Amino acid sequence: MSSFIELRDQVFVHYFAGQYQAALELIEMFEPVDRSQDEDLRFWRMCIQSRLGETDLALATFAEALDAEHWWSETILEDSDLDPLRERPEWMALLRRSADAEAQVPTSVTKPMVIPPSGPGTGERRALVVLHGAGSRAELEAEYWRAATRDGWTLVLPKSTQRLSAAGRYGWRDLERGKADVVEQLKESGWPPGCSVVLGGFSQGGGLAAHLVCAGTIEAQGLVVLSPTFGDWGVPAVADGRPVRSWILVGADEHPRIKVGVEELGETLQGSGWPMEIDRLEGVGHAFPSDFDGRLARALIWAGVSDLK
Repeated sequence: MSSFIELRDQVFVHYFAGQYQAALELIEMFEPVDRSQDEDLRFWRMCIQSRLGETDLALATFAEALDAEHWWSETILEDSDLDPLRERPEWMALLRRSADAEAQVPTSVTKPMVIPPSGPGTGERRALVVLHGAGSRAELEAEYWRAATRDGWTLVLPKSTQRLSAAGRYGWRDLERGKADVVEQLKESGWPPGCSVVLGGFSQGGGLAAHLVCAGTIEAQGLVVLSPTFGDWGVPAVADGRPVRSWILVGADEHPRIKVGVEELGETLQGSGWPMEIDRLEGVGHAFPSDFDGRLARALIWAGVSDLK
């Protein structure tokens, strides 16, 4: 396995297929190169051990992670993979240790990640603004969207200030705080005034992108989201204003609740007269498809700058 992204994709393929032992073996063979990778590996290991019924090992993995100065927020630890651990007496003590460590962390000032364009259209003012998923980070998900830079797009990835782990998992659970994070970081980095903008995102980041565009909080030319989730926010209503061309990707094997949300979003956008497409991905769950580069290019042509051929 040559990269952490490749490992992550393969682990998730095995996980969604219920092949937990195979996923665990991949995790055990990979050597992390930094604390963020080490943190992810420990969390995945704990979740899969729990799924396999190895609750003693899972609790030991949690304790060892805390000893190594990792922690996870209650939001992350609500993961259903960990349900078998909740009746164990050790669980509450470990949960308190994690919460105590989280409470010691100061609020940080955050700037967006910006990747300059290359290829056709370089020099034009057009940006693909991407919001990362819950429990993830901009630096990791940038690799999935980077192909857009080869078509002349500047890739701008705002970062949530809602920290969910010691080494850098973040989420957007507070909708208004998430909106403020995105707007402030785009303003400070000089986007989007004077340029064409497509707003994108995965999972909870896709849901936030939809809320920002539908409310008109960010003036966007297009919306491209993968498996948007809305949770307690609900599907956004569409404010009066210019229609935005919208492309929604969703796995055919996605969680039923997420697929229902996608269909509701599609109906809302169509009912408001927005040009809209839903790209249904066969054999894909809550993950990036293996052919995402090509699908993203087509979506940006359709939803973005019309002179891209």
